[in-house]
Amino acid sequence: MWETYFTSADNCFGAVSHIVFTLFGDSYFYWNNLKSNPKTISDFIKILNGYVAIVVKDPHFYNLATKLISDLANFNKNIKTLDLNPPDVSRYNFLILFESPANTKGRLIDLSRGEFDLINPLTQKVIFSSKPNESFTALMVDRIEGKPALVLSYYPDPSGIKMLSLYQFRNLLELSGNVGIATKDFISAYEVGKKLRVEYKYEKGFGYYWNRYKLWIIMFLVIPVTTFLAYVYRKLTRRSQT
Repeated sequence: MWETYFTSADNCFGAVSHIVFTLFGDSYFYWNNLKSNPKTISDFIKILNGYVAIVVKDPHFYNLATKLISDLANFNKNIKTLDLNPPDVSRYNFLILFESPANTKGRLIDLSRGEFDLINPLTQKVIFSSKPNESFTALMVDRIEGKPALVLSYYPDPSGIKMLSLYQFRNLLELSGNVGIATKDFISAYEVGKKLRVEYKYEKGFGYYWNRYKLWIIMFLVIPVTTFLAYVYRKLTRRSQT
């Protein structure tokens, strides 16, 4: 037998439900651990609980971080504490980091490497490109020190932080991907890694050009080789006839 009820909150669009079970001795029901491994931005926000550390590494983010703390406190009553810049994050269940592009090395998108495209590897279609956009906020789900983390950064300069402020908190709950991009025109989510790959403009090697232009490369090589072989064949045929 069990009973389900929802937490008390001012919002009705995402409160995490509590489930109370009454288990009998012969139910053969047991649990061994609790897994917190969100795959999307939406899942990360919805499952926040316990102790959450807010780590601001770039001071340009303080206004946005303060607003996010207020939104999370109103949205999710399962969060016991939201601490700003604690000296030790080892005791926290979740991490939310605000970083400059220079600190995003090793993340799903390394913004320190400059302009990039998100590409569908099956069709070679560019799904998102940083170049046409003036500035934007980037959100990325990650694991840091073994803990689920949400990383926020900007590109190419701090003016990109304002882009996320154009949207409501509920818009974050609709980001069903491990990467989110907020521009002045739209906010959208992407599945980087499994469905999309990142290609950096200034670090495109042979593999990139081979995948993109291999048909033309093959034709460029095959045509002169074929022409040469045909010429040799004609020369040899004439000699044999004489």
